Amino acid sequence: MSEELVCDLTPEQIEYGQQQIIKENEQIEKDKKNKNFVMDFRDSMPVRRALHKQDKNALVIFDFFKFKMDYQNYIQCSSKILEEYFGFSKSTITLAIKALVDHKFVKILKSGNSNVYCINADICWSSWSNQKTYAELDVKVIVALSEQDKEIETKVKSQTNKFRQLKRMKLT
Repeated sequence: MSEELVCDLTPEQIEYGQQQIIKENEQIEKDKKNKNFVMDFRDSMPVRRALHKQDKNALVIFDFFKFKMDYQNYIQCSSKILEEYFGFSKSTITLAIKALVDHKFVKILKSGNSNVYCINADICWSSWSNQKTYAELDVKVIVALSEQDKEIETKVKSQTNKFRQLKRMKLT
């Protein structure tokens, strides 16, 4: 036998609860619309042009950071990732990152051997403007296969080869 839960709510309490549910649903819909969004601020454009004149590679890396960063303006990756992704030398990456830091596009936190890049929220932002002061460190991490120990590298390559073989079998 099931028991009924009885609550004595006033019409005002019911109305308030319904309004809260509507607001929450509206916020969820709003969040969905801005999920793939990064905003650049006009005030930062002169600095961006100055960086472009000084080091075009820095701006390319900064755009990569913007593309890959999480919704709190953080990204973690090693310089090895950047070297492999762009085909730049280690010294080119080092100079580009230095230019980004010097122009205050990023701040760097260390996490083991890799860097956590904190993207300056006054240059670009990927969430609601009222959340800029509440940014959390909930980092999106990018790893390179070449940085892993040999056991992991071997397993991943083995799995990749098996996947390719299965794919070929389905195609024939």
